[in-house]
Amino acid sequence: MHGKSDETYQRTLITPTRQDRGIADYSTTTDSYSVFGETTFNFTPDFRAIAGARWTHDDLEYDHRRVSTSATTVSGIQPATSSSGSVDEDGKSGRLGLQYDLNDSVMTYITYSRGYKGPAYNVFFNMQPRDTDALKPETSNTWEVGVKATTWNNRLTTNLAVFHSDYDNYQANFFDSVAGQVVTRLINAGSVSTEGVELDYALQATRNLKFSGALSYTKARIDSFACPAGAAASCNVDGKTLPYSPDWKSYVRADYTIPLDNGLDIELGTDYSWQSEVQYDISQNPDTKQGAYGIWNASVALADYNSGWRVALLGKNLADKSYSPMLATGGSYVYRSVPRDDERYFGVQLRKDF
Repeated sequence: MHGKSDETYQRTLITPTRQDRGIADYSTTTDSYSVFGETTFNFTPDFRAIAGARWTHDDLEYDHRRVSTSATTVSGIQPATSSSGSVDEDGKSGRLGLQYDLNDSVMTYITYSRGYKGPAYNVFFNMQPRDTDALKPETSNTWEVGVKATTWNNRLTTNLAVFHSDYDNYQANFFDSVAGQVVTRLINAGSVSTEGVELDYALQATRNLKFSGALSYTKARIDSFACPAGAAASCNVDGKTLPYSPDWKSYVRADYTIPLDNGLDIELGTDYSWQSEVQYDISQNPDTKQGAYGIWNASVALADYNSGWRVALLGKNLADKSYSPMLATGGSYVYRSVPRDDERYFGVQLRKDF
């Protein structure tokens, strides 16, 4: 796999006495090669083992050139600089597992997985000398035990899993301040762990009525944080919550279909998702916490699947709940990302299958 990204970015600072400008040209090139395979060995008709492995080789290069009209740092613009670098890494990943069928409807399993995420560079407009070192690859070790069941004449499907994961050289976003501006820097955050329980289900209650949902509890914590050099934020975060990881998440949905005599279908749908409080900053800034919130959506549609068309009226965030998927701080400011459904809105969706 080959990937290349080129970008040119310009910033201009205008004050009553002068004007400063900075222009940065930067690029990254990635080449990734892998060999993988998986097999299943049946001990008996009900008991089997699975084994899979992947070898990955990553080549990563970057080039960065920034010019500036100022020889010193001004707001939002660093002095001129240029750098380039390259790194190559080999990674091993895969999984081993056992599966046992209790009967024709229930299967249990245990799986061990080894994960690998390749190296990375922080390449951005105000790139600094400390950003020229490549991030180390992230590795993970995960154990999962679960059960999958299909019952009630295949009308009810349920999945339950318990898991534990350990990550080394965890690659995480770290909010920092460069030239008076907030930047999101990718860092090797050290060691983190996650563990929890996940449940999901789908129920065909009647011919026309279907329910589905999911519930998860995840305890994601920072075990040992590797504080980046020159970080402006606090690094005393061992044992704290991993960013973007609410403890609880849930989702429920209901769909009801009304067949019409002319071959058309009226489809009614509604869903509700909820999550507990979440922290967005690895430094645990109290200003970057999003409180618990829930989003309610609904739709009504008219469909003709024989002709392959469907038109739907959508209602999003019907309870008009304001929330943010990202909060960051810089100086005395809090930067808030605003999602499309931050407020209640309605829309029309058209679909035609050919």
